[in-house]
Amino acid sequence: VTVPEARAAMEKPLKAMSFPAGYSYTFDGGDYQNDGEAMGQMVFNLVIALVMIYVVMAAVFESLLFPAAIMSGVVFSIFGVFWLFWITGTSFGIMSFIGILVLMGVVVNNGIVMIEHINNLRRRGMGRTQALIEGSRERLRPIMMTMGTAILAMVPISLTSTTMFSDGPPYFPMARAIAGGLAFSTVVSLLFLPTIYAILDDMSNGAAALVRRARGVP
Repeated sequence: VTVPEARAAMEKPLKAMSFPAGYSYTFDGGDYQNDGEAMGQMVFNLVIALVMIYVVMAAVFESLLFPAAIMSGVVFSIFGVFWLFWITGTSFGIMSFIGILVLMGVVVNNGIVMIEHINNLRRRGMGRTQALIEGSRERLRPIMMTMGTAILAMVPISLTSTTMFSDGPPYFPMARAIAGGLAFSTVVSLLFLPTIYAILDDMSNGAAALVRRARGVP
């Protein structure tokens, strides 16, 4: 039983009780307070990780827009995490945050592999639309194989109740977060990443045209 589950189980009967004047209950302090502080720290860690991933990709691609297309995979992966948690009835806890933190570093690989290949095709002289089609088709199998093996590796852990040490939190929320996020983001990214790429590329071209027009350059 996780700390949030224990708290929810205790709050229900406590709310139905009538306490004498001057008496009340609180969950502040102890493990509850520590758990809340840990969750807040994990949210901060997630934000820092997102910023660092974006900065690294922006430096590699020498662009601020293409990394944004890749980061859309992170958004899709978060939806996948909550989708699988809802299906399996998994409670969200500290191990779930750790799973999402690991997930963010893995899920961007799909976008990096695909967009880098698309850019290479365009540098060879291929048109954007054709490069999007060919790049997506040629990278479909490698992405599916890589993510498929990663998801299957999480299945044994996600189906067990193994805990950290003897009284620590179980590992399965972390494994389910990784598996659900990878599965959902892989499918959705393969379908929507080329479209997001095209939209951002149009925005980049439009912004460049406005700058040239403002400078009086034809």
